[in-house]
Amino acid sequence: MLHAVIARWLAAESQPAPQPSPPPSLLDPGTLDALRALPRRGPKDMLSHIAELYLSDSRGLVDTIERALDVGQAVDLARAAHAWRSYNGNVGAHALAGLCRELEDKARQGNLAAARELFAEIRALHDRVREELQLEMRKSA
Repeated sequence: MLHAVIARWLAAESQPAPQPSPPPSLLDPGTLDALRALPRRGPKDMLSHIAELYLSDSRGLVDTIERALDVGQAVDLARAAHAWRSYNGNVGAHALAGLCRELEDKARQGNLAAARELFAEIRALHDRVREELQLEMRKSA
């Protein structure tokens, strides 16, 4: 009996602990591949060009959204959320684009309290999308 207990214990010890799987990508691989396949513009591929535009312009859109929320301008909020939704779609950040659609809907409904709550989630996701996009740019270089 002792032999069986020790054998089970040793067998359990010898098996590697399961490794956590990496979090799923926030960027659609098909969109990234399609951008990489477009003709180059100078030394950079189109993914890098589009990503650079996204990284620079999305900051301004985030600031516009934040200002609109601060002063209660639902129309400006809806407009900026709509524009940002398109930017996110262009780089394959579909989850973030979906949240921008929700933000736009909340703004059109005049529900700024719900929009503020949603914006906190959007900001966190945007930071992760920016990091992944910068990683993809480095892969393309």
